Amino acid sequence: MKQILLEEIKTFEGLEDERQLAWEERDKREQLKVDLEKVLCMQEISRRQKSRSTWLKEGDRNTGFFHRLANSHRRNNFISSLCIEGNGTSEHEKIKDSITQYYKKLFSETAPWRPKLDGLDFPGLDPLDVVWLERPFQEEEVLQALLSMDEDKALSPDGFSIAFYRSCWSIIKANLMSVFHNFHKHERFDKSLSASFIALIPKKDWTT
Repeated sequence: MKQILLEEIKTFEGLEDERQLAWEERDKREQLKVDLEKVLCMQEISRRQKSRSTWLKEGDRNTGFFHRLANSHRRNNFISSLCIEGNGTSEHEKIKDSITQYYKKLFSETAPWRPKLDGLDFPGLDPLDVVWLERPFQEEEVLQALLSMDEDKALSPDGFSIAFYRSCWSIIKANLMSVFHNFHKHERFDKSLSASFIALIPKKDWTT
């Protein structure tokens, strides 16, 4: 097909050398060029597809191709020789030690002096503000924190909701404030406060 189109185009070009082509002949030649371009494009696609099929062997799940590719990358990344302090060497251990020492030096700090912040004036909190921030928890602020929370929230699906703490505040406030005072004094919570228990819930058998 390609050769036929080339011959026809060549014929029209020969006629054009002898005389002026008619409009129909010019249109015919342009159409032949378009058809030739399509044929060349299809041949290029076919060659590309066939070349891909030669890359991968059938029957080995492409293992051979990927092994060759990995080996090629390994060869490209392998350092067979290295110039160390002006002297070339191919000894594996010397190359390894030289590279290790290079990066140790690159990522280590050798400067004996570092800038310090001594003598710089930074704004600080007023002593009265410090005392206020470090004061023990007050019952009023704990209650205000509870009132600002969504009453439907709970620490866990089977835990007490915020609505419970609000409704029973007069009863549980002494125990709750004892927990806050203990945290303020020892600066830590008991591990049991953050412990969780997993309960396995059997699924209903819908087939029965």
